[in-house]
Amino acid sequence: MSSWKKTNGGLPQGTKLGPLLFAVLINSLLKNWPSRIKFVDDTSALEIIPRFSSSLMPLVVNEISDYALERGIELNYKKCKQMLINFLKYKGSDDEIPIYVSGKPVETVSSFKLLGVWMSNDLSWNTHVDMVLKKANSRLYALRLLKKAGLQASDIVQIYISFIRSRIEYASPVWSSIPKSLSDILESVQKRALRIAYPDLLYDEALEISNLQYLSTRRDISCKKFVESLRRDVSSYNPLTQIMEIRPGVKTHDYDLRNDRTAEQPLWSETTERLKNFVTRKYY
Repeated sequence: MSSWKKTNGGLPQGTKLGPLLFAVLINSLLKNWPSRIKFVDDTSALEIIPRFSSSLMPLVVNEISDYALERGIELNYKKCKQMLINFLKYKGSDDEIPIYVSGKPVETVSSFKLLGVWMSNDLSWNTHVDMVLKKANSRLYALRLLKKAGLQASDIVQIYISFIRSRIEYASPVWSSIPKSLSDILESVQKRALRIAYPDLLYDEALEISNLQYLSTRRDISCKKFVESLRRDVSSYNPLTQIMEIRPGVKTHDYDLRNDRTAEQPLWSETTERLKNFVTRKYY
């Protein structure tokens, strides 16, 4: 056993007390700023700016930075990113508000990785699918080497499930509403993996003998399970339940219209096609 050491601050990495004390330090951050998402030490501040209104994000970032400094923590400006989502046809010159952390400007990006999922300012999933494909293709090379080494087909399938398919399907309920073109690209990864394991079989035959499903089918099942879990979660802290909420109809006149909308309707009934294809709507 090592001798006792006295630390000036912090805790040795890997101790059970470390995560608990860290939570004590920063847990009130959620209470003070509601328009924010936090997972351990990863914090994202969100803001919806009405037209002809000013952004409050620089003030929010300064408050978060001061909050951290008061607790002996300093934000790393190199890891802080700003992403703007703006679909207005005419964008003003003042749309991009500079944000500073410790006096250093925060980089404005068109996409960034949030908890393993790549978000883009055009709200598409092209960047995420591209990143997933790069990792999957590099791991397919390992399957080819194992095949040359004489590994059995069933073992290759198990390695594919553990190390490649698990990466492809990570957080799939978030991005499952991808177009067919991207879905086919992801499906091609599984096709190549099964071609390595069963080079003499067609894709459907390889699926049957390996007891696998189409990736698109697995995403549908995953999304349905996700929505079912939302239904069971009656907590008021679940923001996605608001999308599935039923809005009571309000009759504002004494006459009837052909398209009278006084019946109870979900909130998403008045939104765009993009939101209607969102997982909580599509599988409701």
